[in-house]
Amino acid sequence: MSRKKNNQIVIYIIKGSTIKRFLILDLIIGSGIFYVVKFISSSILIASVSSFIGTEGIKKAPKVLKYAIESISMD
Repeated sequence: MSRKKNNQIVIYIIKGSTIKRFLILDLIIGSGIFYVVKFISSSILIASVSSFIGTEGIKKAPKVLKYAIESISMD
């Protein structure tokens, strides 16, 4: 049995805006939420969960708001 060598190179292109959004949202805002909640609750577990939920909520907020505005305007 002969094996063929697969000499492919895969290149991923990431937009600068995607990197900027990640840095701002996940690193800066996520860290901010973490330290504020940690200061208030003195719990790393609660701060970690709050940081995750907060950043995911911020990411999904525009979609939810758009849907809510569209459903209100249809009434």
